[in-house]
Amino acid sequence: MSIEKRLVDNFVYKVSYFAKRIETMSVAESDSITIVDAGLPSDTFNVIGIQNKEALFAVRFHDALSLFKRKKYPLSVWYWNTDDWTFESELQKHGLEEAETNIAMVKEFGNEEPSPVLPRDFEIKVVETCEDVSRFGALIASFFGESQEGRAVKTYYEKVASSVDMKSSDLKLYIGMAEGKPVTTGSIIVAKDSIGIFDMGTSEVEQGKGYGSTMFRYLLHEAAQYKKKWCFLQASQEGIGIYKKAGFESIGEMKVYGVNTFN
Repeated sequence: MSIEKRLVDNFVYKVSYFAKRIETMSVAESDSITIVDAGLPSDTFNVIGIQNKEALFAVRFHDALSLFKRKKYPLSVWYWNTDDWTFESELQKHGLEEAETNIAMVKEFGNEEPSPVLPRDFEIKVVETCEDVSRFGALIASFFGESQEGRAVKTYYEKVASSVDMKSSDLKLYIGMAEGKPVTTGSIIVAKDSIGIFDMGTSEVEQGKGYGSTMFRYLLHEAAQYKKKWCFLQASQEGIGIYKKAGFESIGEMKVYGVNTFN
């Protein structure tokens, strides 16, 4: 299996994990496409993951777009970027627009990853209780401000809190607390042969204090404990430097197309 296929499989496992365990959400999967319908107006959680270009012409893909269009729900379409521009032109035909490009990165685990020294009055908690899931979701939601997406994100994690046993979950959530206040988030997904690092974010007023970088190093240490060979993450152009210093290498791009509202 190629490293690109492993990364895509890790991503798909992450975005579909909670949806498979919540009654009001649904996941449809095939070898070429994964469709996650969170039942909420959210392009964070309504995701179509495309594994190959044949998926663009499949009935399942067109039916999914029609469903979201009827509900007037936003969505995001993710795919591994190649030199084949069929993806872009075909997605644009459906009214989808390029939203972002993430740099796909991988690290091959070897030696143990050191546990970071935490700043004074700062702790990182693994999320296990309903209360902590809601707290995690509220902080993620705050990153979107007073928007429909923010409200949908908050509702999503309220559903996770009432439906998922976090103590046995392969999707581990972490929250950083400064003087008892939630300030930063992160997660890891434990797949069959890989680990993925996701959901890293810090509240705007607490940025620049080292909480985000400490969370990343903590997640890397946690990920190494599972003895998987590969660790994946997706980075913005601005974040590549810190990940390269930690031993990650760029292996390509994940492109995101989406639409916030359908006419």
